[in-house]
Amino acid sequence: MTPERYHFMYRGRSRMTGEITIQFMDFKGGCIVRCTEKDIAESGDELLIADARLQWKKISESRLREE
Repeated sequence: MTPERYHFMYRGRSRMTGEITIQFMDFKGGCIVRCTEKDIAESGDELLIADARLQWKKISESRLREE
């Protein structure tokens, strides 16, 4: 299994629109990627979509999330 290219950093919700914004660090490109859930789904970047799903699964299953 290859390590993720995109590493989840932050998730926040806009008070005005209610849209969820997600920030990832792109290790290969050396930049921060900021996008909405809709942007990710429509991007066609399979690696970003796969990394986002995998990392969200890890976060949602973590013990700290339940506390």
